[in-house]
Amino acid sequence: MDLNVFKVPIGFLKFCGIWIPKDSSQIYKIYAYFMQILFLYIWSLMMGAAVFYQKNLIDLSSALTFFFTYFVCVIKCVNLIFKIDKFLLLIEDVKKAIKDYGLTEIYIEKHLSFGKKLFLAYWMPVVVTVGIGAIKPYIILKISYQMWFPYDPSIENSVFLFYLSATYQSVETLLYSTANVMIDTNFLNVSIISEQLKN
Repeated sequence: MDLNVFKVPIGFLKFCGIWIPKDSSQIYKIYAYFMQILFLYIWSLMMGAAVFYQKNLIDLSSALTFFFTYFVCVIKCVNLIFKIDKFLLLIEDVKKAIKDYGLTEIYIEKHLSFGKKLFLAYWMPVVVTVGIGAIKPYIILKISYQMWFPYDPSIENSVFLFYLSATYQSVETLLYSTANVMIDTNFLNVSIISEQLKN
């Protein structure tokens, strides 16, 4: 049985380079490691370094707020990367239990409607907030939040470097905020299915 409820979250996590099962192709693994290095590890270093380059308390508190928010998301993504085998076993156990109980996918999908509503209630504000945040730097011509760059990302210094920096921030924020929701959605779906199997 192939549960449709996991297809969208897993598909998006694959796109982000976070979902790497052992049977993945070498090309996908290279892509996934590239995405992880570019958008998880380098990003974390640039956010962390920004904390040490702040000149006053207000800028420091702003940098710390963003750093801790994104650092928690990075930890969640890295945790899934290293424990994906356990999560795949959990999904297989759920599928086996569904088969053993003789439940149909239609029955399971019916009971997952609450999970879908929670997913939309959680995901839509993320998309709206991140979407507005993604266009903000192009309107006010200033990067969204403090980050260390090996160059001055202000538009006065270089138009190209400003747009490169703003695009990097926007893409990373969109990818991994949504990945954060998708990770939670996978666990929510497993939890809902497990509760249905108990009843």
